[in-house]
Amino acid sequence: MREISNIEITVLVRKLKQVEGSYIDKFYDLGNGRFVLKLSRKDLRANVMCLLSHTLHITAYTERYGEPSNFAVAVRKRVSGYQISNISKVNDDRIVKFSLSKGESRLGMIFEMFGKGNMVLVDAEDRILLAYAYEDFKGRSIRPRAVYKPPENLSMDILKGSKDDIVDALRKHNDMGVMSFMSRWTNIGTLYVENAVSSLGIDPKETVGKLGAKVWSVIDCINTEIAEAERGNVHVYMDHGVVVDYALCNIKKYANNEAVDFDDIYKAMDFVYVEKAEKVEVENPALEKLRKSIDKQKRIVAGIDEQISRNKAIAQAIFNNMNILNQIIDAASHNKRITVDELNSLLEGTGLSVKSIDLKNKHVIVDT
Repeated sequence: MREISNIEITVLVRKLKQVEGSYIDKFYDLGNGRFVLKLSRKDLRANVMCLLSHTLHITAYTERYGEPSNFAVAVRKRVSGYQISNISKVNDDRIVKFSLSKGESRLGMIFEMFGKGNMVLVDAEDRILLAYAYEDFKGRSIRPRAVYKPPENLSMDILKGSKDDIVDALRKHNDMGVMSFMSRWTNIGTLYVENAVSSLGIDPKETVGKLGAKVWSVIDCINTEIAEAERGNVHVYMDHGVVVDYALCNIKKYANNEAVDFDDIYKAMDFVYVEKAEKVEVENPALEKLRKSIDKQKRIVAGIDEQISRNKAIAQAIFNNMNILNQIIDAASHNKRITVDELNSLLEGTGLSVKSIDLKNKHVIVDT
């Protein structure tokens, strides 16, 4: 599956804001760049799934967790009990930062969702404490005690600039193909740029200089895609039951594919990436408490109903055998040496039996 695009990260982060204020209970390393954060607060329990470069979302699924990896142990040691105070994108890039706090202490958990992906833990001064992968790049280093720096954002997003900015960029790069230009100078994602270009019947290799006014049509089409994407609906495209791609708007090249539509990007991400995992309930603790209370009341009612049925059966048995019971009472009252077996001989075939006799107090206990 392709890497997640910037517009998809934007939509996911906007939804992730709902777990702000939650506490980190557990961190799991599932291997191959897959992590789960188990979160809770008074009104919420949630599992956040990260698959580096692909998804970061609240999931309704989990897996059977084995022994924690060394990385998981190291992360737990540092972040358990911290509260998520803020979730945000970094540098308007495919980087998500969970800002954490515990008392006066501050940490940052950073998810790099591009390339091979990475997870980096930093202190209040953005010094690196821990990373899933240690690497060196031109202009930045992912090493312990180094100050974390995101990749330089070389691209200006022309969609956020003025018309003069766009015209200036077009003039400077008029010999670039329209696909290359729009992919570099917009921050939406290649899939969506390609779709805008192909929807207009434009050759993706056509230079922006030769396109003339059609460039503005491409930009308008991309803006329309962004508006649709921000609604959060997802189309998952299938080929003979296998997921081939997903998108936040209709994609022309998948017009002949089966599409499974979702109104929640979290459900779509579960369907695409974790549908084979073991389903668990992740729900509001207040609802769970209410459900337990209802279950208890149901058990009490069931017990009462059972006792009522039993009492009815006893009453019916007494009524049906009243003459015999009167004989037993009379026999027990006038014969101080009568035995349980002798009284039971009178009850043979009735379904009743004498359990005990207290001749002194003139009590006979009969059972059904």
